[in-house]
Amino acid sequence: MFALALTVLLPASPAAGQEAEGRQAGPPAGPLTLERSMALALDQNREIRSARLQLSAADQRVVEARGGAFPRIDANARYTRNLTALKSFLPAIFVDPDAAPDEFIAVQFGADNNWNADVTLSQPIFDYEVFVGLKVAGRARQLQVEALRGTAQQAATRTRKAFYRVLLATEQLRLTQNSVQRVRQVLEETRARNRAGLASDYDVLRLEVQLGNLRPQLRQAQDGLEAARRQLTLEMAMPVEAPVKVAGSLMAIDLATSEASDGASRQLLEVAGVPDAPQIGHERLRSAALADRADIRQAEIDLELDDARIMRAMSTFFPSLNASYSYTLSAQENDAPDFFGENSRQRAGNQSAGLQLQIPIFSGFQRFARVRQQRLAQEQNRTRLDGLKEQAADQVRTLTASLEETRQRALAQARSVGQAQRGFEIASAQYSEGVGSRLEVVDAENALRQAQFNYAQAIFDYLNAQADLDLAVGHVPLVDEVMEVEVEDR
Repeated sequence: MFALALTVLLPASPAAGQEAEGRQAGPPAGPLTLERSMALALDQNREIRSARLQLSAADQRVVEARGGAFPRIDANARYTRNLTALKSFLPAIFVDPDAAPDEFIAVQFGADNNWNADVTLSQPIFDYEVFVGLKVAGRARQLQVEALRGTAQQAATRTRKAFYRVLLATEQLRLTQNSVQRVRQVLEETRARNRAGLASDYDVLRLEVQLGNLRPQLRQAQDGLEAARRQLTLEMAMPVEAPVKVAGSLMAIDLATSEASDGASRQLLEVAGVPDAPQIGHERLRSAALADRADIRQAEIDLELDDARIMRAMSTFFPSLNASYSYTLSAQENDAPDFFGENSRQRAGNQSAGLQLQIPIFSGFQRFARVRQQRLAQEQNRTRLDGLKEQAADQVRTLTASLEETRQRALAQARSVGQAQRGFEIASAQYSEGVGSRLEVVDAENALRQAQFNYAQAIFDYLNAQADLDLAVGHVPLVDEVMEVEVEDR
């Protein structure tokens, strides 16, 4: 069972307990929420499915190691047909006392048909290597469990960020379409004013050029949205041609109040493993990362596995004791075969039991070398673990600062959007009244579109920083809940 070190430190994710909603096969029926997209990825992502198979293989290795402590029973049966019976020569004096000393007679040994059957049972009484092998297999399974968790966290984070990219591409397309619509409207008004002699041909020409420049941007925005959708479907292991639609809007999010205009957009803020990270503090987040990061957990389990490997290398210094029992039945018969003969005079059986003690004495220093190799490997893994901890601390500090920076940038961009909207309204009104220029309208429209996209980009960067921080701390929403249930069900 996973020990969630952030249970007290951080509030529970609203995504907990919702994996049943997302676990379904085939394309979704309606717009995908962020939570549902992550649940689909956790259920269907190909990398996660591969990690599940690796865990199943680790389960079977545990079963294999456990089998070394059980008795082993083997049965064998053989039938031999002697096409020519074996004969040996003996002095004839054995049969005829009057025979010459150098006279021999041929004596047949064996029969035309020979049967043999045996059953052997062996039971380890003391074999330290069997015990250590079971421990190694158990640690290796724990490592695969944590590897599955790490793979799931990576896949869920990629899905989360791909979902955000779809939202950003959607905003890019929407803003470009709005610009095309506004420029087309101004162009129609300018053409009308030109016909009335209130606007020049140059004004009409400039607007037509601007509209022509927007059309390639519109096509790029459409292609960008399709590419983002394909990436999202790949993370969820769905057909790339699946008609995927996502719910929510980056423009609907207000970071100043941590609210959104609709539930799907509000979920973008609520699905967070480390909400209010700057208020929690770097040291507490660092401690949580050292306890919950999948790569650190794997490195720690690897050190425990190294201990077991060292014990297995040392087990070759210990003696082993095994008990055995064997029962053998044999029979012979001439002429046509009759399975194991017609009567007891043609059959014979015997039983045996024994103990075997094996004491290793000398093997050319090979065993000492194996132990040293394992200890050196453990030192390498310990150094790698120290590096991972330092890297985790640095990532947490950097991403916490990045999260706060993107939040402040989004707040500033929100004010810019309001100012740009007001500027466009003023420029449009002045132009309609004949006191403003067409160039002022064009500039105001460009400023509005850029301000709106900058705000959407800032929200996108904020959500991405949140996703990266959750992964760096090791508390990705929905993953631990789903993986814990899955591992317990094995």
